Amino acid sequence: MKTACDDLKVDLKTSIGRAQDTLLAKLEEQASSLKVIEHRQTSQQAAENVQSLRVYYSSLSTVSVLINRFVKSIRHVAKSQLILQSLLVAELGSREEQIHEAHRSTFHWIFDGKNDADHEDVNAARIRFERWLSSSSEVFWINGKAGSGKSTLMKYLASHEKTEQILERWAGAEKLVCAKHFFWNSGSSIQKSLVGLMQSLLCQILRECPELISFASTRRWQADESSITHKDAWTRKELTASIANIMARGQLTSRFCFFIDGLDEYADENAGEHHELIGYLDLLAQSPQVKLCVSSRPWTVFKDRYAERKDLTLVLEELTLGDMHRYVDGILNNDERFRQLVDREPQALELVFQIRDRAEGVFLWVYLVVRSLLKGLSEHDDAMELERRLSMIPSDLNTFFLKIFQNLDPTYEREAMRAFHMATVAPRLPLMVFRYLAKEVQNPRYAFEMTAAELKVLSQRARDNVNKWCRDLLEVKDYLYHGPGSDARHDEVGFLHRTVRDFLLTREMQAYFANHPVCQSSARRAICMCYLAEIKSISERQTTNFSYAGLVANLMRWARKCETIENHTPTDILDEFGRVRNLDMEVWVDRLKGCKSVLHHAIDGGLRSYVSQCFDRDPKAKDDLLWAFLFMKPQSRVMDSEVNIKEHIDMFVFLLEKGVDPNQPVPRGMGVSADSPKTTWELFLKYCYSDFLPERYDKFAEPWIRHGADMSVKPMPKYQRLDVRACLSGKRGHRTGVENGGTSRFVDERLLVEHVRPRTPLPETPLPASPLLETPLPPTPRSATPLAIAPRKRPKPMLLLARLKKRLLP
Repeated sequence: MKTACDDLKVDLKTSIGRAQDTLLAKLEEQASSLKVIEHRQTSQQAAENVQSLRVYYSSLSTVSVLINRFVKSIRHVAKSQLILQSLLVAELGSREEQIHEAHRSTFHWIFDGKNDADHEDVNAARIRFERWLSSSSEVFWINGKAGSGKSTLMKYLASHEKTEQILERWAGAEKLVCAKHFFWNSGSSIQKSLVGLMQSLLCQILRECPELISFASTRRWQADESSITHKDAWTRKELTASIANIMARGQLTSRFCFFIDGLDEYADENAGEHHELIGYLDLLAQSPQVKLCVSSRPWTVFKDRYAERKDLTLVLEELTLGDMHRYVDGILNNDERFRQLVDREPQALELVFQIRDRAEGVFLWVYLVVRSLLKGLSEHDDAMELERRLSMIPSDLNTFFLKIFQNLDPTYEREAMRAFHMATVAPRLPLMVFRYLAKEVQNPRYAFEMTAAELKVLSQRARDNVNKWCRDLLEVKDYLYHGPGSDARHDEVGFLHRTVRDFLLTREMQAYFANHPVCQSSARRAICMCYLAEIKSISERQTTNFSYAGLVANLMRWARKCETIENHTPTDILDEFGRVRNLDMEVWVDRLKGCKSVLHHAIDGGLRSYVSQCFDRDPKAKDDLLWAFLFMKPQSRVMDSEVNIKEHIDMFVFLLEKGVDPNQPVPRGMGVSADSPKTTWELFLKYCYSDFLPERYDKFAEPWIRHGADMSVKPMPKYQRLDVRACLSGKRGHRTGVENGGTSRFVDERLLVEHVRPRTPLPETPLPASPLLETPLPPTPRSATPLAIAPRKRPKPMLLLARLKKRLLP
């Protein structure tokens, strides 16, 4: 029994051992299978991770391309903005703002003839104009008498939505671009010049079609962002070429319609007479992609060109009879006093028809008559008195103006005469003139004898003074100045209409002014005195540095008019300005790098006679003048840049001829480092090389060399030893400099005289973007991206795989 148990135990142990071995074998087999599966899954995951990394790094390279494209587009936008800003001129938009809006229901006949269905002339005119809008590419001429409402109609047409809708038929699938310009004879030089017209049209075209900016001016588009080329004033030659390029390029994609008002108000001595303007407009109209709508008085020069095509002509005074009736009826019937009068005396309604019938197409006459009747209503005139008032008003505008002039309040006769006298020499008087005008009439030297506090408390009711003294002939014009980055309102006093100025400039009125006691002294000097008074009182009132700078610039501008037109220099006014000049307002003066003399202002203003007097009184006044002159930017003044730069060069030559040292040292404390230029001549050469000055400034080199500039100087020794020729040739900038013209000959002649061989400059090393930096920038690698960002080094794929295995596998 024991043996059987033992045998059973042995068999049991054997069976258990075998089962254990089998189980262990199966466990080992399962473990091995699991390891294989885990290995496969890990390898697959690693492969997927590697592929993901490859896609990621591939996307990074795509992102880099996209970033480069984005940066390039940003640079294009920034460059486009710089070019557009160089075209913006504040005055070009001010004339349109001052034109009165069309009264409701007037001029609707140009698009809708329902109100004048029985008027054949109106219907025919509407058909002609709509046919031109929708098909023809020629010039449409709107003409009319002075005061007939031409400018108001042009403003109405240029901004009306139906104008654009009809023009779309003409444009078809091509892009439609509309632009407008309003000449103004009483405005600044650019508002009545050919340059102003071209600059206005080009600016509007490029704002509508930014893709054409690169074709407008290759020189400006290719200039580096740090270059001052973008800020250069546009010349007539450059504007002409730019518009021609735009027209040539735009013919592929665009059609252009230009509304140009007031051809008779064009007055450009530098571009010729009215037939020259007509010639330029004809040149524009030659393109089948361009059409023009122009307006003017019916002068012979315009009749000879435009009157033959009756289908392209509109005579305004023949078409506004219904408009005048609606205008008078609307104004009077909206007046409660007139409605009450009609209830009592129905015959008062006949006044509407009488005004319409006597107007002879002159809207300005209607406007003035209605104002006169409203004054009568304020005096409680009855129908008979209003009719008598109307009968006493002359139909001729000049006679009407003379009647207003003769009926001015005798109490204010002296102030009114002086105001009109000043307005004849300054069609746009600053409103502040009417703050000091009463004092000026009493004592022409008031600004010298009154303190700043006394000037401050003078009557602030300047607007009231305009209406009180001048009635309807002068009025305050409140317009918005549009400047880069800022808008500000400016108040000026101007004529109610150009016809008022024409009236005051007649021989009879000029003789009247010449014989009036209050008009015996110079009106221009009186305006200078007003600016002096305003500057003197500025310390007692809160103002801005910008307004102070504007006052000083205008004082110098009118002082120059005294010099050039009247051959009289207001020396005492300028000396007083130098004595009382507000030294707290130094932001404007600071641009002259510390030059704080009234002489610098006079130089910037072109006052040669006063500058000569300053030199005679103090020979030391010549010190540091060239340094100040170098920082004066004439393009800041709104003028034809070609004329302006010539005047600036003439003043520079005048200073040298007066004995100013051409090799004047840089003022003490103005040097940046020990290696900075020691003379203003060296600084000028450095700026020419680095393209820091406007393009036409290289024209200063010739007179500088003629008057003894040191030709042996070596500007910028720390960067490379450049000679005079290398600097003037503008190697770094975008100008050809000395390669262009006669300056090269003067450079060579001077070098020959001084026995200095022209040296070939050493191989160029990169210069910093700004010539005022002390150390040069490191060379830019050829393979650098536009942002100079070096490409990131990618890890090798096998190294990535090894790192992943180490991290993921057990």
